[in-house]
Amino acid sequence: MLKYPKNYIKRTETEFEANVNKFLPFEEQTAKLMSIILNDNNYDLNKNKYYDIIFNDRDLMIEVKCDRKMNETGNIFIETGYKNRPSGLYITKAQLICICDNNDKYYLIPRIILKELVKNLKLINVDKFFKCGYLLKKELLLKNSIELNEWINNKNSFCNIF
Repeated sequence: MLKYPKNYIKRTETEFEANVNKFLPFEEQTAKLMSIILNDNNYDLNKNKYYDIIFNDRDLMIEVKCDRKMNETGNIFIETGYKNRPSGLYITKAQLICICDNNDKYYLIPRIILKELVKNLKLINVDKFFKCGYLLKKELLLKNSIELNEWINNKNSFCNIF
């Protein structure tokens, strides 16, 4: 795992909250799209490390991740470690992962399938952010996920997985 540099300064609680709040619009939009698909408005947004959204009546949890560079790089970073601890894909309890890009696309993929896709990839360290994880090709995500807006617009084309 990664070691902190000598000049590392811990982020304050305010900085942490600002970082969490930066991604809140993506979580809110994912929840809205899923509530349309599920015809279920009984959901909560959570700020914990295990999932971001829960649909209470179904006990369905969703983790939301945003990769704003995936369209330009052709890769998605799948986080598995942060500050020398497991995180992201390794600790989430969510059954579904929603990966957002910077073009308002929301790709939904079951956690077990995403784990299968990354299991043979090389683990990389991103020292600047004390993160580690995998780079998954965007084309693999597209082949194994459903884009939520497309699902809503073509509901009859998809089977009802819920």
